[in-house]
Amino acid sequence: MTRSSGDWRPKRRPRVSTTRPNSRYRYSKPPTAVPTSSSKTTPQASHLSAQDPVALLASEGIRKEFLPTGGYALLFPAARHKGVALGVTAFFALWTAITVFLAASDAPLLFPIVFGLFDLLMLWFVLDLWLDKRRIEVLPDRLLLSGGILGTGKTHEIPRTQITGIRPIRGMQAGNKLYYRIEVTTQGGKKHMAASKLGGLTLARQIVEELQGQGA
Repeated sequence: MTRSSGDWRPKRRPRVSTTRPNSRYRYSKPPTAVPTSSSKTTPQASHLSAQDPVALLASEGIRKEFLPTGGYALLFPAARHKGVALGVTAFFALWTAITVFLAASDAPLLFPIVFGLFDLLMLWFVLDLWLDKRRIEVLPDRLLLSGGILGTGKTHEIPRTQITGIRPIRGMQAGNKLYYRIEVTTQGGKKHMAASKLGGLTLARQIVEELQGQGA
């Protein structure tokens, strides 16, 4: 401290900088990287990424059979999504009970009519989930599409020269899972549904490749 003209205030000390004389920035040690579990590849993820097409089809109950005359067939059995079918069936039963109650009550006639029409739509949806069966024959020069409730339905023969596009289309959604259908477009803009209720875009794209003849 200095004494001048009765001033006893302490003298400030000069601040010492940790910056090097010829440097504009302070030096700081870079943080050490901490490995996270997300950077590791699990065996399950590796298996899914390397999954072969046959296993991908089999994971959804779709069978692939090679034909003696050349080409192959894709078989889509009924009730491939039993969990979804059970949930929709339970909702359908509840809706039917409400419809019957409205019809037996003093509710305005419009209510049981509207509920009844929606009930018929759900009935068709339930039958489709449980009983829809399809078969696609992939031949060098054409596609044969057949199927419907219990596998009945007209077979559509589509020459490859008339096909203008094969693509996956978003269909129903159950929870957070999207299901797709495969649409075959022919000359003139006519559309044919080849398959439906495919659980995921990866599977849908694989079906498209199969229909294009790339799965032989």
